[in-house]
Amino acid sequence: VLLNLLKTNADVREKYCNSLLSTDSQPIAKAKIELLMKKFATTLFAEVNTIDNVNKKFAKLCYHRSSIFSPRHLPFLSLGTVVKSTLTGGDYYICIQQRCDSVRIGEDESRRFLFISLKQVDDGGFNFLTPDGIKLKIDRSTYSLRTIKFNGSDGVALAKKDEDNKKYFEPTYYSENHHERFEFIVELKELYAQKIVEEYSSSLSRVGLDEPEWVRRLN
Repeated sequence: VLLNLLKTNADVREKYCNSLLSTDSQPIAKAKIELLMKKFATTLFAEVNTIDNVNKKFAKLCYHRSSIFSPRHLPFLSLGTVVKSTLTGGDYYICIQQRCDSVRIGEDESRRFLFISLKQVDDGGFNFLTPDGIKLKIDRSTYSLRTIKFNGSDGVALAKKDEDNKKYFEPTYYSENHHERFEFIVELKELYAQKIVEEYSSSLSRVGLDEPEWVRRLN
């Protein structure tokens, strides 16, 4: 195998596939090798027991905006801001309000912000991770959309910091009788957040109709 890998070949992928053999020294199907390369490529560069951690770190690096801020920094609601409700159950949401609609809010003004619900999942597919490694998946149902009104502060819907240094967004209805606040979790990179908006909006415009099964199957 080592000699085959050392040989010259213009197609590196082909050379790699041709060099692999099964336990009984038989060639392995190319489709199977492709699948193994996609699923277990990390094993070539890291210890098996660290692979999951490496993948999670890389996923956060891809999706999260830089978390290096001054200790006094307070985030504001905008496209890609992920929050968690303080009510029992702790539902997660992602803000899909465009950045141009998230600024120039007067001090005596309140504004509605759009949010999509997120599902916390343990297994299967997910869209991104929180800084704590919680897997979140976009709820693409049309009824998962939520609008929440926030007051303006310094021209934006600014978070507040509590005594535990956690940051919260307080909606206009927050009071002794309505305790719901929204804890700031993370802010996604702009292009990825925009991709979520585009995919969600396309699901809103889908057309549901009855059509002949014969025609549908032919298409």
